[in-house]
Amino acid sequence: MATDFYLALELDKVDLSGKVISVVERQGGNANFVISALMSHFIDNKTAICLLSLHNTFGHYRNVGMKFGKNLQKLKEEGSFKCIEMLKTIERSVSDRTTEIDFLFPGNQKDMPLKNLFLTIKREAELLLQTQKSVCILVDDLSDLFCLGYSSSQVLSFYQYCRSLIFDLKSCSLVVLCHSTDEDIESMLTVTGICHTSYLSVEVCGLNTGISGDVSGVINIGKRDEANSRIRNTYHFKLEEKRIRVFPPGASPALF
Repeated sequence: MATDFYLALELDKVDLSGKVISVVERQGGNANFVISALMSHFIDNKTAICLLSLHNTFGHYRNVGMKFGKNLQKLKEEGSFKCIEMLKTIERSVSDRTTEIDFLFPGNQKDMPLKNLFLTIKREAELLLQTQKSVCILVDDLSDLFCLGYSSSQVLSFYQYCRSLIFDLKSCSLVVLCHSTDEDIESMLTVTGICHTSYLSVEVCGLNTGISGDVSGVINIGKRDEANSRIRNTYHFKLEEKRIRVFPPGASPALF
C-alpha cells in the first residue's frame, strides 16, 4: 500500500478542489508510481478521474491499478473513469486528419494551439460532473507534447487553460506529470512554470550515488502553506511489489 507516501504528501489535510499537483520526473527518476498512488487516492475518496494519457494506453493503467486493488475497467463502465488516449488518436490520424484531431498538427491552429484537445478534456470533465461529486483531471505525460512539435510557450498555454478549467467547473483538481533534464531548456521552462503555480509539487530523482538495492530514489515534496510560502521536504523511497516505503535520508527502509 502507499500509506507512507500519502502521509508524506498530507493529502488528507486539505480539500484539493481548485488545486494543482505537479509531478516532475528528473533524469534518473521514474514517477509512474506517483501517478498510480494519486489515482488510487482519488478513487478511494470517490473522486472521478478524467485521464489524458499522452504516453500509455488504458490497458497499462488497468494492469497497474490491479496491483493497488483498483478495477479501472469497472470504474470506466460505471462512468467514474474516463481515459482520453493520445496513442489511439495518433493511430487514427495517419489516415484521417479530421477536425477532432487537429491538435496533432500545430500548423492547423492560428488562435490557440491544442484547443481541440483542451475542449475534449473540458467536455469529458463536464460529463463526469453530471453524475460525480468531484473530478480529478490527470495529464500523463505533458512533456510528450514536445514530441509533436509544440514549444514550451504553447504547452504552458495549454496547461493554463486546464488550470483555469478546474476553477470554472468547481469540485475539480488537476494533476500534471512532466519530465525534465538539465540539457533540455524547453522542458525546464515548462516544469518551472507548472511548479510555480502548483499547490503541491512532487519531484522524483535518481540517487546521486547511483543504483542501490535499499533505496529506489529521492522524492522532493514542495507544498504551499497558509502564507503562500513553499515548504520543501526531501525523502528517500523504496518501491516494493505492493508498497511504497518513504523515509528520511540516511534511515533504513526496514524501520518504516
